[in-house]
Amino acid sequence: MLEETTNKYDIRVGVEEEVFIVNDLGFLSMHSDSVMKNLVSMLENESDILDRAKKYLFGFQWEPHPSQVEYVTRPYSLLEIKKAIHFGREILAKGAKLLNHKIYIGSLHPVQSKPNPMCGTHISISVNRKNGKKAKIKELQYIFNHIRNHLPEIIALTANSPICEGEYTGFASSRLFYSKVLSDSSLAVIKRGSIFPVPHNKRRISRYTIIFSKFHKSSLRLIANPKGERLLDITPRGPLTNIVEDLSKKRNESRIEIRVIDNQPDIKYLADIIKIISGLALEALDNLAKGHKLKERENLRKLKYAAIRDGINARVSIDSKTIILRDATKEMIDKAIQYLEPMGIKLETALKEAKSASELYSIPRIENPSEKLGLYIKKGKTYLEILTHESKILKTISGIPVLVPENTKLFGKLFADFKLEWIESPQGIIRSFKRIKKNYWLATRDGYIRLSNNDKILKARNIVNQLVCIFESIKDKKLKRTKPLVTKIWKV
Repeated sequence: MLEETTNKYDIRVGVEEEVFIVNDLGFLSMHSDSVMKNLVSMLENESDILDRAKKYLFGFQWEPHPSQVEYVTRPYSLLEIKKAIHFGREILAKGAKLLNHKIYIGSLHPVQSKPNPMCGTHISISVNRKNGKKAKIKELQYIFNHIRNHLPEIIALTANSPICEGEYTGFASSRLFYSKVLSDSSLAVIKRGSIFPVPHNKRRISRYTIIFSKFHKSSLRLIANPKGERLLDITPRGPLTNIVEDLSKKRNESRIEIRVIDNQPDIKYLADIIKIISGLALEALDNLAKGHKLKERENLRKLKYAAIRDGINARVSIDSKTIILRDATKEMIDKAIQYLEPMGIKLETALKEAKSASELYSIPRIENPSEKLGLYIKKGKTYLEILTHESKILKTISGIPVLVPENTKLFGKLFADFKLEWIESPQGIIRSFKRIKKNYWLATRDGYIRLSNNDKILKARNIVNQLVCIFESIKDKKLKRTKPLVTKIWKV
């Protein structure tokens, strides 16, 4: 039955991958429009690149944040999709390089995502019979529900965003934890009818979209969300759904889209993830042919959020039993491999041993010289009066360095800056960051001065309290300029 299933169906995979544009210091650059203009010029003047783009890609898409851009591949076989991903990344990197910029393959920028902007990878699986017939709606339903039941394991393997705003968040996938876009899907059901009302809320106002079937006919719809939302952790797509944007799609565009995947630096690892998901699709079809009934996995949501928090190391206690997600993931992979081997498909990375992305790629090292100052920033108490512990150099706005003696009182606005180190390919693709070094500064009336953990904090206010102090000073007519805090010039 297993080989019969693999010989009967043809698997095609499409990938949408969002990436960041960064400058030569590793920080976000708001120039996606300029990168796009470079791509257009490149495609118009280099026919060989244009031919490859037509072959591998549907195109490029804008994203809400101007530091992001996305490429969308055409549907390809499991052996060919890796080439399409490689080309998509490479051409975006070329467009960025013309601006002396780079692209970063990550889900969150380790410093500037707060938590937005964020990037992700969307994998779409389409299945059709090799005899030319389209997949039945029942088959699509079974594939969807089977893959959905394995979302905890997929998240555990791909969670790769543990840092946000220069801090470890405590979550393996900070992207999934903080995302306000990706909603939980429901078990997909098939409904027959002549009209399909799709309720949704927009700006707190209830609205309806009504979908009609063909004249004098009722039709079947595959529904994973009664509101027809498409921004889900996993969703069926195409004209058989209740998603308004898909009504005009062709029947052969029916697919299952998985959105829970963090960006993967290594193309081979991403390709192996795609193979595993394809193996799950074939396993679903095989189980359907055997007459197995499929129900929603018990405690699915609890397992999913455990994977978001702890990744592959998640352990969940349910009814006096402990589910070890690494063991469950290894079991899922072993089953999927059984459906890949008859097609000559093999896993190329340590994923086959249930090694997760976070284990394969080193997590960036954060160097924080003062946890105390970092805590003030977290609390929003950034208006400080300090007493310097040692003599310091103040960088004035005019550029003249000034010596500040020890035991000097200073008042100003606390902020942090960062120095980033990363791993980069020859094409200008940042795969991952390896070091994040923080520095804390006080912006005073006279200039900027670097703070240390030994400086004494005399007063700390948030912005509201600071405004209150300013208004009270104005009211009492006591607002006047004092003598400069720093008078001694430092001779270089």
